[in-house]
Amino acid sequence: MARHGMVPLKKSKMTTYQLRAENIKCMGCVTNIRENLLRMEGVVSVEADVTTQQVSVSAIAVSREAIADRLAALGYPEKGHNTFLDKAKTYLSCTFQKLVTR
Repeated sequence: MARHGMVPLKKSKMTTYQLRAENIKCMGCVTNIRENLLRMEGVVSVEADVTTQQVSVSAIAVSREAIADRLAALGYPEKGHNTFLDKAKTYLSCTFQKLVTR
């Protein structure tokens, strides 16, 4: 049974969204994006590219807006919507990842 507001998965088609995100600086950012988006119900696959700042998400019964909102909450807003706070979030995340993996 689907949650309120969700379309039953067996009747929905897979949709792939391409988003241009800000602040993707390293593979730690890619991992953060992938892990967090894959936790969303209905998200099937996530690819992110540091060079192009492109995020590709394949999902069933998940809106583009929901994905963009999750990216923004993580500090990776769509191109043109970057703020100082977003930059600071991702900078601190990158710094923390580098310290932890040493």
